Amino acid sequence: MKKQPLILLAVFLFASILIFLNNDFPAVKFLSNVTQTVFSPPKALLYDLRVFISRGDGAELRKIKEENTRLSEKLIEFQRLKGDNEALRSQFETAETKKFNLLPARVIGFLGRFSSPVSLIIDRGQRHGVKVGMAVVLQNNLVGKIIQVSPSYSQVILPLNEKFSVLGKTAEGNVPGVTRGVEDFILLDRVHVNEKITPGELILTKGEINEKGFGVPPDFIIGRVNSVNKNESLPFQTAKIEALVSFSKLNLVFILLSV
Repeated sequence: MKKQPLILLAVFLFASILIFLNNDFPAVKFLSNVTQTVFSPPKALLYDLRVFISRGDGAELRKIKEENTRLSEKLIEFQRLKGDNEALRSQFETAETKKFNLLPARVIGFLGRFSSPVSLIIDRGQRHGVKVGMAVVLQNNLVGKIIQVSPSYSQVILPLNEKFSVLGKTAEGNVPGVTRGVEDFILLDRVHVNEKITPGELILTKGEINEKGFGVPPDFIIGRVNSVNKNESLPFQTAKIEALVSFSKLNLVFILLSV
């Protein structure tokens, strides 16, 4: 009984060799016809199945792809809303901004390099109460100032921008100076040479609120001192400031409408 599979295999191989060597031999033709008869229905069935998938099921396949696209869009929207909710909760829990009238704004564009933008475009403008000179923050960090406003959009100048400047001070000694943008970093300038600046300490806004009640309020973080450039023969010293905010990753910011 165990030899039967071997005998059948040998017969099959022999028949295959005959078919390969001579298709005109009567016995070979007979075996060939039998083989085609046996295997034609499965081949036809596979062909019909392939045609059904490529033709008949095309609409169903498109529906599945469209549904996947819709689900992907919903997932992206969910992640965006989740990020917005986290930012809103974190902002309104920040003690420094509780006394301000905050307006959330979405970042929809930027100017400058992708990795180091110098200005942001946000989706809030004149019809939302935004005015030139208002501060833009994230938690207790200064993001920038509004420098241009249209009915629905505004431009925010960032501390890295060469046109940016704001009064600053050291967090520890309250040493005054002027912060301004220098390409890819912030410079604390006009600090008297006799004053003490320590690498690692925070630089805060000194405050520039105008008579209308808006502007840059005091004690918002501009950045951290990275290095100090001091020459005793010069009247002023400078310090290189590193921002704590990654400006290129901002999605949601907050405008300080009024104090």
